Amino acid sequence: AAITHESMVQRRAAASCANLAPTTITAGVRIVSTSTENLQRSRKPLSITLPDHTTVSVASRAGAGTSVLGVPVFAAPDTARDLGLTHEQLSAAGFSAEPGAALVIPRAEEPVLIAVGLGEPHELDAHRIRDAAAAFAASAPAHTRLAFSLDGLEQVPTEAAASAAVEGILLARYRYAGFGRAQKNKPVENITLITSSG
Repeated sequence: AAITHESMVQRRAAASCANLAPTTITAGVRIVSTSTENLQRSRKPLSITLPDHTTVSVASRAGAGTSVLGVPVFAAPDTARDLGLTHEQLSAAGFSAEPGAALVIPRAEEPVLIAVGLGEPHELDAHRIRDAAAAFAASAPAHTRLAFSLDGLEQVPTEAAASAAVEGILLARYRYAGFGRAQKNKPVENITLITSSG
């Protein structure tokens, strides 16, 4: 069967997610590839405690049950198309598209959109993607099923972009509650990486 460019991008992202690893404290992250539906164990250790039942999947769009979608936005014209808004409208709402900036855009239907800033396009790297994903996750503390778009980030290799996005989300949502204290943040159940174009 012919392999489309889109499916190749999704497979690269899914393969990179397989390199994310569980810590020795918890059961770890289950990686689900939408092309194979195979569960894979991770290999590289992360320096964070991962939730017990978090899955990472790759898809061309956010699936049913995904309650919030992070959409990276550059500080350049015509880069907010996926939000259905112009840069002028985002600016009027106080969003600058600078690294670390985030703006929640509520909608009647799910998912809720969160614009996250990436700064200038020529400055994009894996660190910027990690920071944007972290800003997104920190802006959605009540959501457990998150999606983050990798569309438009092709100048960073797919594997690096996918890993950075997952790391940023998990790091932002991790909180050490201390002994005998309840964890305030809701655990992340699922992260979907959106790669509808490549």
